Amino acid sequence: MVRVYQASCSCNNINYYFNTAVLPRVWPVRKCNCSLCSRRNDHIHCADPNGTVSYKFWDPTKVTRYRHGTRTADFLVCTNCNSYMGAVMLTDKGRFAVLNIEHLVDDLMLPEINRLVWEGEDLRSRLARRHKTWTPVIGCA
Repeated sequence: MVRVYQASCSCNNINYYFNTAVLPRVWPVRKCNCSLCSRRNDHIHCADPNGTVSYKFWDPTKVTRYRHGTRTADFLVCTNCNSYMGAVMLTDKGRFAVLNIEHLVDDLMLPEINRLVWEGEDLRSRLARRHKTWTPVIGCA
């Protein structure tokens, strides 16, 4: 059964709605060591390639889309409260996201966090991995 999990930034400007049939206790949760993520506190990423995510921006002018590294994804940050909400990539196959689940509204029992290292991953491999593991975005983000 698909369930919707809502997240919002600290000031409620950026919201996302994560639709997944996967139970939170077995979500593939992870932290990455990229230069952006390693400088931020309290970020845990999750995605479900069989689920969907939609976004709601109350004031789109206060949403920063930051690109770094390979410049293949937009890192969504609220300029009002500085909350990092996850990353979205747009390719010829559609929009896909990895979500920062630290901002979920519900307090959930989550599995152990995997720490991932992307060093040595070439661009082609990175995009293939994201297409395989990130969540499809419905609507705009």
